[in-house]
Amino acid sequence: MDDDVVVASRALLLAMSDDIVPQEYRLGRDLCTIGRIQGCRVRAPRDDISRLHARIEASGPRFVLTDAGSVNGTYVNGRLLTGPHLLSDDDTIGLGS
Repeated sequence: MDDDVVVASRALLLAMSDDIVPQEYRLGRDLCTIGRIQGCRVRAPRDDISRLHARIEASGPRFVLTDAGSVNGTYVNGRLLTGPHLLSDDDTIGLGS
C-alpha cells in the first residue's frame, strides 16, 4: 500500500465548538471548504465567519489551509494566517475574531 494514501486518509478535522457541522470531517482529495453557507463542507453558522471563510486542499500526502479572503481572519495555533499553511498533526484552526 502507498504511504501517501495512508497518511491522507487519516487526516481528520475535529470541531471544538458545538455549532460546527459536521463535528468530524475526514479530509481527502476533494477541496474542503469552510464557512457559514450551506454549500461548505464544514459549516460554522456564526456572524464572525465569512460565507466562504477558508479552504483546505490536498498537496501530495499533506494538506494546505488557505484563508479565502475572510473578513475576520483564519488562525493556526493562535497565529493569523498571512498565506497558505501546510497543516501538521494537532494544529488548531481558528476562524473569525
